[in-house]
Amino acid sequence: SYAFDELDSCDERRYIRPIVERYQISAAYIPCDDKWTLKNLPEWPISRDFVLADPYAGLPEAVMKAAQEAGVRLLLTGYFGDTLAGGARFWALDMLRDGQLGSLATTVRNYSSRSLWQNFIFNRGLRQLLPDRLIRSYRSRRPRTTAPIAPGIHPSLILQGNLEQRLSNRTGREKFATPGFGHRYQTLTASNFSQGLAATRHQYNQHGLEPALPYFDRRLVEFIMAVPAYVLGRPGYSRLLQRQAMIDYLPDIVWQRQRRTTFKPLMLKGLVDKERDTVRRILSDAQIVERQYVRGDWLQEQLQVPFKSSPEGTFLWLCIALELWLKRYWS
Repeated sequence: SYAFDELDSCDERRYIRPIVERYQISAAYIPCDDKWTLKNLPEWPISRDFVLADPYAGLPEAVMKAAQEAGVRLLLTGYFGDTLAGGARFWALDMLRDGQLGSLATTVRNYSSRSLWQNFIFNRGLRQLLPDRLIRSYRSRRPRTTAPIAPGIHPSLILQGNLEQRLSNRTGREKFATPGFGHRYQTLTASNFSQGLAATRHQYNQHGLEPALPYFDRRLVEFIMAVPAYVLGRPGYSRLLQRQAMIDYLPDIVWQRQRRTTFKPLMLKGLVDKERDTVRRILSDAQIVERQYVRGDWLQEQLQVPFKSSPEGTFLWLCIALELWLKRYWS
């Protein structure tokens, strides 16, 4: 388990200790306040086979090293837990489909917000019930653009990849009769998962370890895909099914907690406080600009302002990850 002293939002100790005491587990706490993003760049983990870098790569790396030193050979991991629960985003759609109008009204009344109405009630709810031909007709008049997803992407790359046309043609329902099911299926079968899994396993193997992936068990995946989205979770009840499954197995403080752990303070500590000069060095004479993947003017603009959680911030991290990969393995 990771242990944090300075970062209150990442403090897991109060949740882990009751489990340790109940099941008499021999626990090892690994200090990780100093594992901020991009610390010690020459040794920062970058996979040759997976371009998408983990901004918190120092955390599992610390666990692997500690396990290796302790003579551990098999590590039980929690990878893909969020992915399994990701179908909960379509809770409103499945309530509409199943006639759960009372539950829908209660949820909206208790957690009403603009984001709820736009993202869940319309985009992932009512909109999924519209015929594909109507959506395509709308997109022919108002096509999607790459700006909200990749705000600094180079026009040359957009043209070469025909990206905006592909975005506008995407509905996610071509193979499935049940609305929303296609999106849930695509989430679980995205190609970057298989690539990421192979790269992660290789990293564990380098430390003499084998990762166990219970959340990726085929039987569990098939079960999750068979239940309605509102069973998996809804606003105010994230990972609802997983929490209910753990009643009587985990202490109440664990399965009832509403605030989830986040490692974001480590990313901000690195990209805002500790490693701003490192980021500038990485992106100086950037290959992503030379190869016309990213607009140089956009990149320079982002380097003049502090990193923040936003579409621009997310895309900037992707730029950093790709540039690191190019410079380490492609130069």
